Amino acid sequence: MLSYESISELYKTAEEQHKRIREIVLEDQAVQLEQPEEALIRQMDENLTVMLEAIDNGSKQGVKSTSGLTGGDAYTLKQTIEAGKHLCGDLMSNAIQMAMAVSEINAAMGKIVAAPTAGSCGILPGALGALIKVRGIPREEVVLSMFTAGCYRHGSCKYGFNRGCFGRLSGRVRHRVRYGRSLHCGTLRRHTGNGSACRRNYAQVHLRTCVRPRRRFSGNTMY
Repeated sequence: MLSYESISELYKTAEEQHKRIREIVLEDQAVQLEQPEEALIRQMDENLTVMLEAIDNGSKQGVKSTSGLTGGDAYTLKQTIEAGKHLCGDLMSNAIQMAMAVSEINAAMGKIVAAPTAGSCGILPGALGALIKVRGIPREEVVLSMFTAGCYRHGSCKYGFNRGCFGRLSGRVRHRVRYGRSLHCGTLRRHTGNGSACRRNYAQVHLRTCVRPRRRFSGNTMY
């Protein structure tokens, strides 16, 4: 079984076995969960379905949080994109809009996939949804790439824990977003024509710049 101790370890294993990272992760998960690979793929496809439905529901007019204080921004941004008035490119603009839609439907007590938590639930759907819509990536490829994202999540979680990200509440919240972003490292780079080494380096650079060791001065925690 894989230990998921580091992204470098996963890359090395993939190189030695002459396989893609998603292939060795899928095989490992099938062994650990004692389920056939086909069943795991179906489950992951169901997760993607929930993500895409959350994007659609959160992009509708009239979405409000249970308190009524937030909501409607995803719909407004969608209208802006459709009118061609967005400042970013199509891929980035749609990713932002979709991530916002999932976050707002979560606040409205809608159905989402907590990937990795409810607080960062829009990051991965935004990345995946934008790839499907703008780049035309086949759904089957996106589903398989989510297994790569899952193993990156394990590595980033351990990295953050070792660097003290669970030291206080604000650190935990930031860490959820950080390794939520590391999830999309394994998916976006998978579909931009880059190899495993590039995806590994991208994720490692991201984690090293976002997760910094803490230093204390006069009793105050400094980052």
